[in-house]
Amino acid sequence: MPLLLDSLYLRLLVLLLALAPLFSNYVFEGMISVGDVFCIAAFFGCLLYFRLSYFSLGMIFSCFIVVFVSLVFLFMKSEVSASFFRAAFFLVLPCFLLSMKEDLYDFFLQSYLSLSLVFSVFLVVQVMIYYIFNQSFTLMLPWSTYEGDTIEVLDHATQGFRTGGVFREPSYFSIYVIPALFFFALRRNYVKQLLLVGALVFSTSSMGLAASIFSFAFYLNLSGRLRENFKRVLFAVSAVVVAVLLLLFFRDVSWVERFLDAFGEDGPLRVRLEPMLLAANNAGLWGGEFGSSDTMVNSFFDGGEWYNSVSYLLMRLGWLFLLPFMMLLLRLGTLGALACTGLIFFTNAFSNAFSTVFLLAFYSINLLCSEQKLKCSVS
Repeated sequence: MPLLLDSLYLRLLVLLLALAPLFSNYVFEGMISVGDVFCIAAFFGCLLYFRLSYFSLGMIFSCFIVVFVSLVFLFMKSEVSASFFRAAFFLVLPCFLLSMKEDLYDFFLQSYLSLSLVFSVFLVVQVMIYYIFNQSFTLMLPWSTYEGDTIEVLDHATQGFRTGGVFREPSYFSIYVIPALFFFALRRNYVKQLLLVGALVFSTSSMGLAASIFSFAFYLNLSGRLRENFKRVLFAVSAVVVAVLLLLFFRDVSWVERFLDAFGEDGPLRVRLEPMLLAANNAGLWGGEFGSSDTMVNSFFDGGEWYNSVSYLLMRLGWLFLLPFMMLLLRLGTLGALACTGLIFFTNAFSNAFSTVFLLAFYSINLLCSEQKLKCSVS
């Protein structure tokens, strides 16, 4: 393939991947979203750039073994549902996508970072128009969706103005831009980092606010001189102290209350972790070993108990999902592994394209750091 066509082809593929989370709420056919179609198309397109290695083959082989055996158990119980194939696909997909030639990740990171900035600007403008002109509007496309926009669902008078910008809700926006936030913090790109911090705060996402505060820790550089390190430590500590004081001072503001209440007795943290313990207690080595599997996972779709990604993967693929998943974490570096672990504990994003982009973004950042293209280290 000529060099120019090859470059354009790669850019189109990575653009489909970077846009997949945005379109994961738009209906294509039944339970298959437009974002799912983007992921499938990009998956087959990227196979041309597959880079063979023993580690990649081991990761992919272990993933297929877990999926195949779990599928056999489910067939024996006649409990195979669409949610199993979704869980399997979004576990297999990153195993392939994290095994490509490095050019793909350079192009992907460029597209992803640009989109993160554009989406952040949209959200900031949307919030400013609401508070200045008292006008609210949705940024979602006029296309059939699975879930309505938060702006149209919540009562602004009692619950405050909450928005995810072009995404359905604030948590989805946070998941999408958090890798970009950490990237700009690592690059010491203050303007872009502050833009993302502002957008995350305006979105009212508790996860986004926590990530914003944590991002200031990247101003520490353990390899620098003692005086420079002291200044960075002082700056980071001061930023955290100021953030905490602001939280306490504005305790009656709705988005601050949500962040602080997350740690309360009935807060989101407890709601997410307690059902996970129940799922872990019922999960088997392989997916589908227990009859409760289908009931527990389907209760999420029926509006019952909320299950995070750990519960979802356990009940569909069993404890052995950890084998390919741990191999994925090894490819992300320390920062990416920690962030991905938090993702599966506190969200259900591993059943859609958000997890794929999240993993790809951190893997791309880790590659740049390991090649010394950035003056940082996350490995």
